[in-house]
Amino acid sequence: MVQGVGFRQYVYNYSKKNGLKGFVKNLSDGTVECVASGPDIEIDRLYNALKKGPTMSRVDSVDRSPVEASFSEFEIRY
Repeated sequence: MVQGVGFRQYVYNYSKKNGLKGFVKNLSDGTVECVASGPDIEIDRLYNALKKGPTMSRVDSVDRSPVEASFSEFEIRY
C-alpha cells in the first residue's frame, strides 16, 4: 500500500536521475506498477531502491519480471 507517501514521485525522481525510461502508476488495489528500461545495472539499482521506498513508506514486497517495452522518457501515469 503506497497511498499518500510520495511513492510515485520517489520512483520518478530516482528513474529520471539515473537515465531510466518507462512509467510508474498507482493501481486500484493501492499498489504501484513500475515498468522501466535501461542498463541492467541501473535496473538492479532501481529494484533495490524500490525495496527501501521513500521515508514514510513500508514496502512489504517487490515483484520483478522482464517485459518487452520501449519508452522515450520516464513518466508518472494516472
